[in-house]
Amino acid sequence: MVDPQGDLQMAGPAIALVVQPDTSIRREIATCLRDLGFSVSEFDDECRFYAQAIRLMSNPGCDRESMVILAEPTECAMRDLKTLRSCSLHTGIVLVDGPEHVTGEGKLRAARLRGDRPSRDDVERAVEAAFAASRAATQ
Repeated sequence: MVDPQGDLQMAGPAIALVVQPDTSIRREIATCLRDLGFSVSEFDDECRFYAQAIRLMSNPGCDRESMVILAEPTECAMRDLKTLRSCSLHTGIVLVDGPEHVTGEGKLRAARLRGDRPSRDDVERAVEAAFAASRAATQ
């Protein structure tokens, strides 16, 4: 949700899962998300991310609608994200740059974050777009 000043505001504890093999990019994005109030878990590969995502999804106390996943759109990550979406996962998904030939934002109801070094504003806009796309799919 965006407040009147244009800042992202979360209703409750918000969780961000960041999957990015490049340590410096992953840490920059994670820092931006922490500045926005997210509790952030960082992963350098899809296997650990997928295990954590399943663990969170199976927790009845997890507010899936306040969770966002930011992942480089590798073939493996796209497959995993499609699997999570097929389980009626209504959470924000942001595809972080990645190869141009890997597409699928529309089918995943995902936003795209482009650029090698995204700013806090870039991250915030992408997360808000991801939440909006996810909410629109449930209406």
